[in-house]
Amino acid sequence: MGTRAEVVQIGTNIFFKPLKFRWGHTLLQFGLLPLTAFIKFLDNSKDETSGHEEHFLTAEASPKGFHELTPMRRVVVLLVGPTCTLLLGVGLLLLSVCLGGPQVNVKVPGDDVIAVSAVPGLTVAKQPATVAGQHALIRSTIGEFCLRFTTYGAMKGWGGPIAWIITCGYVGTVSTLAWVSCAALLIVANSALNLLPIPSMNGGYIVFAVWESIFGPFDEKLQLRLVLCGVLFIVAVFVYALFIDVCWFVEHLWA
Repeated sequence: MGTRAEVVQIGTNIFFKPLKFRWGHTLLQFGLLPLTAFIKFLDNSKDETSGHEEHFLTAEASPKGFHELTPMRRVVVLLVGPTCTLLLGVGLLLLSVCLGGPQVNVKVPGDDVIAVSAVPGLTVAKQPATVAGQHALIRSTIGEFCLRFTTYGAMKGWGGPIAWIITCGYVGTVSTLAWVSCAALLIVANSALNLLPIPSMNGGYIVFAVWESIFGPFDEKLQLRLVLCGVLFIVAVFVYALFIDVCWFVEHLWA
């Protein structure tokens, strides 16, 4: 697309530094918890060595900074990460179906109940997973959680992202392919969150780029303020999610 990724990080670490590898001009970083991901693109406005280290490149061959791209090219670049993540999550859900893994359900009598679960009534069926069943699983987990989360509904028995990671471990003791389905839900949720039109997320920057392609450049000072508000909003969301996790820990692990 005419630009270059300088840093790509998948996952996050709380107590340890991420694993780092160099691939060409790109630094790859991997964390243990698949809760976040980000890409830092080339910014020629801050590249003071471009005239020395890359003088041998022609103007056509030199990669452009992200903000030097046309608005619609920026949209495409911004869509690549969340789209690939979403396809990975959906692919893992379909993999469980293709390999005949058990269907993970919510509140289905006769199934094996997961004793410690971030979703009340989570069960693993003895029947193989189906496409319709995986779709229903998304609606009864991610969809129901988002509905309760955004409307301040009752969260008793529900856990946040950390509780869901623990739930995946418990599901894995029942079936490896059921664990794959549960891990895929976390990946799908992360990609969907990143596509929301929040100024600090990819979805918000897509809105800015589309606005620029239609109405001209967005006011930089206003965009900076909106991004700051978006960051504060995301921090508030994570604090609320952490509070839900703490309540879940108290209810399920300390009881």
